[in-house]
Amino acid sequence: MNRSDWSDGHAYADIGINGFLIETERDREIFTNIRDCMYANWDGDGRVFRDATWGYDALFGIVMSENQELYENYDKLKEYSSI
Repeated sequence: MNRSDWSDGHAYADIGINGFLIETERDREIFTNIRDCMYANWDGDGRVFRDATWGYDALFGIVMSENQELYENYDKLKEYSSI
C-alpha cells in the first residue's frame, strides 16, 4: 500500500512487519532487513525498501517460486485495488 505514496511514512510497512511470523532463518533475515529500513535507514521515502536486500523483487520472487497460486491470486487482486 505504501509503494506509491509515502506521505504517511512507513505506516503500512509497520503493519506488515508487525504481522510477520518468523519461522525460519530466512524469515528472520527478511524481518531484520525490513525493520532496519524503517528504523535505521529511513530517509523519508520508499526507495529504502526498493533498494533493500529483501525488497519487493526478492520477496515477490520467493512467492512466485514457492507458491505460484498465491502469487496468481495476488495478481488478480491488484486489478481491484490501488496496490
